[in-house]
Amino acid sequence: MSLAANLTMRLGAIMIVGFVLLQLGIVASLGYPDGGEAGRPYSLPRPSQLAAIVEAIEVQPPARRTQMIEAFDGALYTVRLAGAAPPPRRAAVGTALQRLGNGYRMQLGRPVRLDARRGPLGRWFGDRSGPGRLLALVRVTVALRGGGWLVIESRPSAGMRTYLRRRSILATAGGIVLILILLLAVRQTARPISRVAAGVRGFAAGHDTPDLPELGPRDVRELARAFNEMKGRIAGLMAERTRMLAAIAHDLRTYLTRLRLRAEFIDDEAQRRRAITDIGEMAMLVDDTMLFAALDSEHGGGADADEPMRRAPVDLLAAVVRLVAARREMGQTVMLSTPVDQRPADERLVVRAPPLALDRIFDNLVGNALRHGSQAEVRIEQAGRFARLIVADDGPGVPADQLERLAEPFHRLDPSRDRGAGAGAGLGLAIVRALTVQMGGTLHFGRAAIGGLAVEVRLPLA
Repeated sequence: MSLAANLTMRLGAIMIVGFVLLQLGIVASLGYPDGGEAGRPYSLPRPSQLAAIVEAIEVQPPARRTQMIEAFDGALYTVRLAGAAPPPRRAAVGTALQRLGNGYRMQLGRPVRLDARRGPLGRWFGDRSGPGRLLALVRVTVALRGGGWLVIESRPSAGMRTYLRRRSILATAGGIVLILILLLAVRQTARPISRVAAGVRGFAAGHDTPDLPELGPRDVRELARAFNEMKGRIAGLMAERTRMLAAIAHDLRTYLTRLRLRAEFIDDEAQRRRAITDIGEMAMLVDDTMLFAALDSEHGGGADADEPMRRAPVDLLAAVVRLVAARREMGQTVMLSTPVDQRPADERLVVRAPPLALDRIFDNLVGNALRHGSQAEVRIEQAGRFARLIVADDGPGVPADQLERLAEPFHRLDPSRDRGAGAGAGLGLAIVRALTVQMGGTLHFGRAAIGGLAVEVRLPLA
């Protein structure tokens, strides 16, 4: 999961980066001492302070000079005595360090050697005071009267380093605790937003999802409240649409029944047969429209009053064998390519689905295959935790750019063809997709090996 893909991670990263930058800014500010005579250049004593240190040490007998050094060695610089002058460093001394050395010589009235290592940032900073000096130390060497050398280096003394190390550990531990607390606070703040996102996804899958809890900050509560209101209005509109269609369908069924009775009085047998066929197709269209509207509005609540969507464990292969046998008894060319006889007795592809919904899916797929081809080939397979029902035909097939539109309601590839020429109303595959999605499955289209269209229904195993 990338940082940009998660709100909690993004806010946490922003706070962590800000905390690190703050610490770096503090370190940088501490590493930039004042560079003028009134300041403390490069964490070294001022010229007047160096003169006082040298004078205080020189007046002491050699036996007490070590104690005096220990008294001075407790600040941001290190003071020590050396029996011989340390070897000079080869790094070039810049203008600013030369000015500092001249100030020491003028104050002491004797030679003072000042040298420095070139730090890792010396290429950009040169010998200017700054954070680079923490790793590139400046060293001042003064010859003492009576023998010995005073060496002062621009790094904290041993005691100061111990103190700074402890402070750094405490600051780091405190920073980690602070970051953890902030991450927990951000997570608690972002959790209501995650709940809103989950609620939106649940509403997209089914309109009967519960309302979102109105928790969290005020803005998130307002968002959850607005979503609940919108969900209620949409659910109300969908229910009203279904009720309206049901009322229309009821009235249409009444008139279709009357037309069916009156068609019996048509003297011409051929005209009477065509009229009865048209009336039957109109009744089927009304039933399909009602079923699709109910599925689209409820998303899992039920299909219609005559076909309740109660799920039960179903052996998919056994159900398909039964349906294929029924189609063959009707004289239709439907082949089952799954080797049923070779299947072990204890092997069952069980799915949780309404039995009537499975029958409807099979009938729509086979009917569509026989409408556009001369035969239908049915295959059952297992793919991991899913069962695959594949129905293929040997018809002309479907262009690749039209495959994704096959399950759209009332979509027909050739609108100029009438229903008598073999084209349906455009709801068969739409109903198959709605039923499949309702059972937690997916619908896929492709080209069949026998030349036509292959439709795959993938359902999760129980």
